[in-house]
Amino acid sequence: MSFGTGSTSLAWKVGGRLSVRALLFDARVLMRHPHERARKEQSRPAAPIIEPDVLRADTISSMLISQLRDHCRQQGLSNVGDRDELVGRLTDFLAKAAVTVEATASAGAASPRDKYADKLRSRGAAQLLHHGRDADAGGPLLMTEFGRVEKEREKAVRRHSESERRAQVDTGGYAFQPGAKDLLHYLDMRGMLRLLLPSDDDDDVARMEAQAASLAESLQVPPFATSLDPAAAARARRGEAEALGEVAEALDLTPGSVMVVSDHSTVVAAARRARMLSCYVAKPIEGRPRRLPADFCVDELSLTRGCIEECNGATFRDGNTEIISRYVGGD
Repeated sequence: MSFGTGSTSLAWKVGGRLSVRALLFDARVLMRHPHERARKEQSRPAAPIIEPDVLRADTISSMLISQLRDHCRQQGLSNVGDRDELVGRLTDFLAKAAVTVEATASAGAASPRDKYADKLRSRGAAQLLHHGRDADAGGPLLMTEFGRVEKEREKAVRRHSESERRAQVDTGGYAFQPGAKDLLHYLDMRGMLRLLLPSDDDDDVARMEAQAASLAESLQVPPFATSLDPAAAARARRGEAEALGEVAEALDLTPGSVMVVSDHSTVVAAARRARMLSCYVAKPIEGRPRRLPADFCVDELSLTRGCIEECNGATFRDGNTEIISRYVGGD
């Protein structure tokens, strides 16, 4: 298969057989509701703790012969022989290792404190030492002052890292649902269109287009393929199926190849009447139903990926896999 400019990759061939070709996201489903309750963490049984096989004198006799051979190989010993020979080799090895450690300790090896002091002296920072000739020669430095400087430095580092994290996660002030960015990126990598049903807070076309662009920029994904105009969005939120059907027709898509993802019953009902696939996201809000008549019902937005893969099949790639498509040359 050629990977030059204009080549057709396997990802493109897989995308040509998708059942769901576009997802229409309700703008509200992407963001957290002010009254949304925090979800309780599900308690899962703790996995058993398996300690690695440690070579100790008291465990050699209880090891399997395969373990004995592995330890002999790791220590550079011969692993040929019966069980008694392998045990004898490992026992002698541990005895020699213990003698070496004792000889090193009795020879007066440098302690970590002495090594650190030598490093300070080599770097010309003997004044940081508080005892002995180094302190007299370099002048004492109060530990309280030194500790205060270190604390200020740590605070500055934390403030900088926090500001960087906020700038990377969200630049528009939105409170997105967990996994929203990964879900949209997954759709891009599988070649599905992303459509947006904007909120009905405004009826100005320019401001609604700016909102769609701001959402994409904050989520750090490419722009949405299209966004409904204020009139069509208002009709869809009133439950008019024709408004959703016009979007699919404008993109030359069949209604059955579009999935509508929303947390409002009227939008879900409009999608069903338009013969589109519907996915209801049940947010943990007081009074909201947990289930609705829909093709799919999930408790979290990130679980929508499972609904998509139920229709299109599971992908063999992760969402962040770099691929060569027919639009990007590989030269």
